[in-house]
Amino acid sequence: MSYLRSNASVASQTITRLCPGDKEAVVWEELCQLRYSSQNFSAHLDVSRNIPQYIKKEVKNPAQFRLVVNETLDNLIEQASFNASANMYATREVTTDTYTLYALAQCSADLSPYDCNTCLQVSRANISSCCDASRGVRVLSRSCYLWYEFYSFYEGETNSAEKGKCFCMLSISAPKVADVFLSLRIESLQVNNDFFSLSEGNRRIWMFMKVFRKEK
Repeated sequence: MSYLRSNASVASQTITRLCPGDKEAVVWEELCQLRYSSQNFSAHLDVSRNIPQYIKKEVKNPAQFRLVVNETLDNLIEQASFNASANMYATREVTTDTYTLYALAQCSADLSPYDCNTCLQVSRANISSCCDASRGVRVLSRSCYLWYEFYSFYEGETNSAEKGKCFCMLSISAPKVADVFLSLRIESLQVNNDFFSLSEGNRRIWMFMKVFRKEK
């Protein structure tokens, strides 16, 4: 679980540095999402302000590539949403004569199967509207993750240089979040999706840690 602790530690440092004192924020690192709020968001679907990130270089045969991507994502979304044994997580590899496509779909484990499906379908629509001929796309969402590349990003180290970004939802006077993170025991996280709350005096904050899994 060293990669889990490492990603969780980086995410907590980033979110406290970029969003000090904010009431609600979310940060995405390469293989980790960390979100906090003063409101309980457990089991609450949130597809607002999804953020697609993509490689600007497109494939040589976009029409054929779209067919492969659409079929792959359809299968992934179905498996992640409604296959109980998948635990809302699915990966797929598709090999053609010119490339191998690696894709991942994952939802927050507190969602219902139908909310998971809705979240991933919205992310899929985000891809279709912006960049479905791109050589690599990920959609950053608060409730799910949809991602495909031409390299096996969910095995071992990734080759992306994407840095952590924090999107501060509310910028108001509030207790500094850094004080709360001092109570967070990163080493105690033993699962890929961990939703919990922390109390400090009469304050309570809800937090969610999601580490995007690597295949064994």
